[in-house]
Amino acid sequence: MVENTPENSQIDEWVQALDSSNAATRMKATEALAKLDTVAAIPGLLRALVDERSRIRRFAAEALERLGHPDAIPGLLQALTHENATIRERIVEVLQELGHPEVVPGLMNCLTDSHPRVRQRAIRALSAFGQPEAIPSLLNTLEDTHAEVREQTMWALGHLGGTAAIPGLQRALQDPHTRVRQAAAWALGKVAGTAAIPDLIPALDDHNSSVRQKTAAALEELGSTACPALIQALANGTSLMREQAAKVIGNLHCVDAIPRLLVVLAEDDRAVRLQAAIALGQLGRQEATPQLIHILNSQLSPQVVNQAVELLGNLGCVEAIPVLLNSLRSPLAHRANIGCVGQALAKPGCVDAIPRLLHATHRYDEWPHEDLARSATFALRAFDSVAAIPNLLQALEISDSRVLESVAIALSSVRSEARPRLREALENPNPKIRKNAAFVLKKLDDSTS
Repeated sequence: MVENTPENSQIDEWVQALDSSNAATRMKATEALAKLDTVAAIPGLLRALVDERSRIRRFAAEALERLGHPDAIPGLLQALTHENATIRERIVEVLQELGHPEVVPGLMNCLTDSHPRVRQRAIRALSAFGQPEAIPSLLNTLEDTHAEVREQTMWALGHLGGTAAIPGLQRALQDPHTRVRQAAAWALGKVAGTAAIPDLIPALDDHNSSVRQKTAAALEELGSTACPALIQALANGTSLMREQAAKVIGNLHCVDAIPRLLVVLAEDDRAVRLQAAIALGQLGRQEATPQLIHILNSQLSPQVVNQAVELLGNLGCVEAIPVLLNSLRSPLAHRANIGCVGQALAKPGCVDAIPRLLHATHRYDEWPHEDLARSATFALRAFDSVAAIPNLLQALEISDSRVLESVAIALSSVRSEARPRLREALENPNPKIRKNAAFVLKKLDDSTS
């Protein structure tokens, strides 16, 4: 016979208190049980887990998760029949956190629960366990009446794999709900691999942009094996399909697509033409330059404008310099990343950009232009040529350590040529210039030590 120790006696009192009609009493008992690091607290915590008060249930659930003891599993599985769906959902979460594979059959039974939130949570838990034995049961939820459940099933099947899921995932690409189609595109690429390409290409024409983007991402993950189908889509697809195909082609650097991309540059479809220009820029083709310059003067998104700026810099397009310089003092500087423009101008050695970047650095204290100043300051670091020294030294008139540090970084590549000019500045009658010259010289000396 086991002696009823004071500790066990106290636990029994707390467990009995859980039957109180007073919520505060039950809460106090639950808090006490939750602080215990002993298996003896499990029966009481299981009772508290089905309390009518959510705060009490939360304390009990968190305590069971911390204990992580398998002795709680039978009681948790039994509680999955509770009439309250919120309680059942929380129990599934606890079972997932416990991480014992023996709970998988019980979680599979939850896939037929009457409440969609419980089914959705069970699918997420089964995905986390990574047990292939759950796949047949998950296939049944592909036709669930709730879109959220179907979407969660797509993500789970994408993680678990299993070719048996392919037909259902193919059908899901036509699902009426956007998020389900997005998840289906991702999952199909994961499960079917290159065999998914014929199904994913038509999905590039989906009327929803998020679905098109997710489909494009799935094709990118499949790599160069998708290039032939993408080239075919660029040649014969709809406008939406061709635009996305050109985007993926550029990201995959499909060299075989260059002839078709060059043809597209002469077409009337503006969206497709501009995306083809970006793809050609990614492939290092100078033919893209006129269209990339056109993007700088367009009303496209900042992300697209920034990409065009970066590509023009990579291509070293001298003819783009006037437009890029002008963008540093136009509204474009507020839409595109001024640092991106500055770095693009640094590559062909356009030192005329430096004074304009220095002007932008004055805006650190002008909300909401702090980011502009920060980007301009960072861009100065790319001007690391001898020709840039005179313009960089104009920064000595700016008493901002962030700007001066960037100038020092740029000059570090040409320190032997820059030092004489900085020493001359130490004799300048302007005390601010002398102080800043000393600051930059010290930074140059520190970088060599």
